[in-house]
Amino acid sequence: MLVYAGVIVAVALSALVVFVARRQIVPPAGRHQGHVFGAYSPVLTWARDRVSPSLRTSITAHPAIRWSRLATALEILAIGGWALWVGRNLLNFDPHVWPTGVEFGIDIYAFHFWEQLRQCALCSLWNGMLNGGAPFLADPFTGHLHPLPAVATLLAGVVNGAKITVVASFWLAGVSQWWIGSLIGLRRWSRLWTALAATSGAHLAARMELGSVADPLSAASASLALAASFDLALNRNRKSALRFAVILALAMLAGHGYYQIALVFWAPWVLLMILTPKVRLDPVWREFALAGAIAVLLASVFLVPFLHFWPQVEKFIDPTFRGSQPFEYIPLNFVVHDWDFFATSILGKTPYPYLHPLFLGWPAVLLAVVGLALGKKKDARLLLALSLGALTMMWLASGVPFRWLVGVAPFLARLRHVAHMASLAVPAVLALAGYGLDRLLDLPWPGWRLGIGRREARTTLSISAAWLLAIPLVISLRTADDFDQNFMVMMDVSRAYEEVVRLETPSLEWVTVPFGEHFWIEAGLDDGLKLTDVLTPFWWGDRKAPPPLLEATRYDRPADLLPVDHLDGVPVYLYPENVYAYVEAASGTVPCNARGVGGDLTVRCESGGGNLVVRENAWDGWSATVNGTSADLGQSRWLTVIVSPGPVEVRLRYLPADALIGVLLSLVGVAAVLLLWLRERRHEPREEVTEP
Repeated sequence: MLVYAGVIVAVALSALVVFVARRQIVPPAGRHQGHVFGAYSPVLTWARDRVSPSLRTSITAHPAIRWSRLATALEILAIGGWALWVGRNLLNFDPHVWPTGVEFGIDIYAFHFWEQLRQCALCSLWNGMLNGGAPFLADPFTGHLHPLPAVATLLAGVVNGAKITVVASFWLAGVSQWWIGSLIGLRRWSRLWTALAATSGAHLAARMELGSVADPLSAASASLALAASFDLALNRNRKSALRFAVILALAMLAGHGYYQIALVFWAPWVLLMILTPKVRLDPVWREFALAGAIAVLLASVFLVPFLHFWPQVEKFIDPTFRGSQPFEYIPLNFVVHDWDFFATSILGKTPYPYLHPLFLGWPAVLLAVVGLALGKKKDARLLLALSLGALTMMWLASGVPFRWLVGVAPFLARLRHVAHMASLAVPAVLALAGYGLDRLLDLPWPGWRLGIGRREARTTLSISAAWLLAIPLVISLRTADDFDQNFMVMMDVSRAYEEVVRLETPSLEWVTVPFGEHFWIEAGLDDGLKLTDVLTPFWWGDRKAPPPLLEATRYDRPADLLPVDHLDGVPVYLYPENVYAYVEAASGTVPCNARGVGGDLTVRCESGGGNLVVRENAWDGWSATVNGTSADLGQSRWLTVIVSPGPVEVRLRYLPADALIGVLLSLVGVAAVLLLWLRERRHEPREEVTEP
């Protein structure tokens, strides 16, 4: 309240100064005069006089176009400023200060891909950090291949890059909503308000209660792809198709899968927008097909390794979709902003505050209803598409269609948390709300005429009563921000970084941190540990995690097994037989020393010859050399190779064909976009510029 009062006082004093100065400062005669709010400004006059004639000509040659571009830039900056404010708690760039979400430490493990890429390039193709290792490019959950976390991680590190990714995702969601508002012709203030509402929507911030970084990123990327599909449906040109292709590919790279599936179910309502009056598809459907093909090419760097590896994967299932909420209750989540409500099972919810919030506020919902009630006939198809799209997303989130289909397609039981899909109803609801606000502003509102000053210096201002609408709109943004902060509380985990060094090993042995305590995961990965028995979103179906050399656990162990150390009070046990690399010889087992990162390992042994076993998951793409000579890998779940007697150095490298094919196809997609874009620009009519 003090902030609001300060702003009001500052505005009032500024206005008073302007009107007093207007009567006191006499403008010079015969010179161009600059004015601010109708008052002569000597500063603006001086600035205009100092602008070079050529620059002034450039600025005034096309004033409408230049003002439009400036206004657009200011709107985008305003959305960015609001995103920074909403995510202000995340802007603490101490890497030891994290969100309190319990899964933050495990949700960002794949961001280490970029750290490894900077360290050793191709070794980053293999995730050798968790549970025996797996292909890094095939990971579908974390969204680490999206350019946003890539750039953020390379610039700021894993933890701070994750924080930047979340805040930037808020901004992307706002920009996508602003874009939809521009496409459907909303007025500037209407589309800006809907963009700000999307930026602070609980469908993004609430996911941080669990510590998820991929959820906001994926929701924002899918919203941006939805906006791009509207762009193509409404503008129907090749450039729109190419924009859609690129943005759709980014949505594919954003991880998680729930939002991408929801995006597919938007397709019928986007196609509804391109039906001709005779209920036939407009020829623009070919541009949609082209965009889809190019998007698949662009995302092949992920799709090819994913499709190759995914048959090996298992994850938790829920054929009853217990995490969903009954359809009739889901709309209430748009107006409820009570933490205690979301922490209970009332109205068929699960008691997990991160899963169900969609808060936008009553003004957005009421304005959406007004938009439908006062919609123009020419906009009927657009309004119908938005309405059906929002209802479809809520229907998917209820789990009803998946319960129907899981008997026919059992793999759908892997989609446990379909409640996430309701997030893609938010762009449609806000688009309808912005439309409703415009329709209200079209009504004849009464006005007040205010006289300021005396006699000949008197100025009359006319203020429309429509400005009263700003009050509930601003309050709804502030309420959303207050609610969002419940999900972005921070904590200091420095202690974990200090303690985890107790698990360091002389070679590359696997170690275990306390099960389910995810804050140890990122601390351990940052220290370069190889962690096993970690609970991850998916796992290798037919393979157990490698046994640890050191195990920190709160569970009881045999009485004769004594702790060798303690990890912040948690007993640490030693299993000396669980070395990382060893030679199975006739005389017994000989441990070996291993060094390396990811998919580039070097093992040195003093052995009498035999079978070298390296406890790293074997998979297509691994190769070996023994003392510089190529050698065949054995048929085993671990990396194995036959070595001769005496000192040997074995180098194991991971360079899979699926990664190479995926990268090449993505480069083909990039080339296709560039060539088609340049071709389109060459065929554009040139705009004639007339000098004044």
